[in-house]
Amino acid sequence: MDKHFEKSAENFTEATPYDSFEGLTEFITKERQPVDYTVLASPDARVFALGESHLDSTTKQEVENCLVQLKEKGFTHLGLEFFGVEMQPVIENYTKDKNEKDKEVLLRHLKTYSEKDAELYLKVVDKA
Repeated sequence: MDKHFEKSAENFTEATPYDSFEGLTEFITKERQPVDYTVLASPDARVFALGESHLDSTTKQEVENCLVQLKEKGFTHLGLEFFGVEMQPVIENYTKDKNEKDKEVLLRHLKTYSEKDAELYLKVVDKA
């Protein structure tokens, strides 16, 4: 193994304030500073992509939280990978009217991707 890598790994272990994924999540939730997403996008940007982990709710909450900043920056559209083209009419109807029928169709679809985070995904759609 590369000595530089060994030293880096050693330092990382000593500086790491957690010993599990849950510990890391707790640490980040309590200690992190807000991210100013508006400095990440140039004024003429047409697309700003954010990735999120499908296994962890924390990243979905971060996407939801940054939407206000991005709207203030002038972004008007949000692309979500888990909605196929066939869902576009349902999304448009739901975002226009917030009707229960379309909400149920969206939630049923979202639950096929993430049973536990379907409501959180819908909050992202609502906030966008």
